[in-house]
Amino acid sequence: MLVVIHTLCMAITARSFGVKVLKVSMGFGPSLFSYKGYTVKLFILGGFIQMLDSRIDDLEESDLKYTFDHQNRLKKALIPLSGCVGLIIIPFIILGGDALTQLYTGIYQITLGSLKPISIGSEYVSVIVDFVSNNTLIIIFAFTSIKLAAFNLLPLPVLNGGQVIIEILSPPEKICEVLFKMGALTLFIIIVSWLLAIFTFAW
Repeated sequence: MLVVIHTLCMAITARSFGVKVLKVSMGFGPSLFSYKGYTVKLFILGGFIQMLDSRIDDLEESDLKYTFDHQNRLKKALIPLSGCVGLIIIPFIILGGDALTQLYTGIYQITLGSLKPISIGSEYVSVIVDFVSNNTLIIIFAFTSIKLAAFNLLPLPVLNGGQVIIEILSPPEKICEVLFKMGALTLFIIIVSWLLAIFTFAW
């Protein structure tokens, strides 16, 4: 559900800016459902949108205004950012101002927990388990949404936070390629660290 919200918000924002969205994909693995460019896959643990881009597609001059890369920097930054905004709105309605506090602390917790998975990360996992055991589904949904927004706002080029920075700064393409590779490696390390934290807690 949260992946759907996150992905659709980016697609809707792109279209509102006049950018042609070619594909909206939610999840990975085998496709379960596909209709008019929208695809739902078996494992809904992530999503992406494919937009018209003159750096990839061979286009006529008249089509350039519909491409992502020909939008101004603000629009190019707002498209990935809108996915996180969508994840923040619902928790804000449910939790009020505490949602923003949870957003800030979420970024801190994700970072610190990945740096020290055995000590601090496993302690955070214990807190999450207790929280889930003692709260209603609507509160759990709100907190999950805000923490997912925090995760996507990390300044890694493979996530929304990093994409916003890249679009604002517009570094040369070769630098972007290096940053994306470094970002992918960092994201992998974060995921492995949190898996270690979960294993440590379970052990």
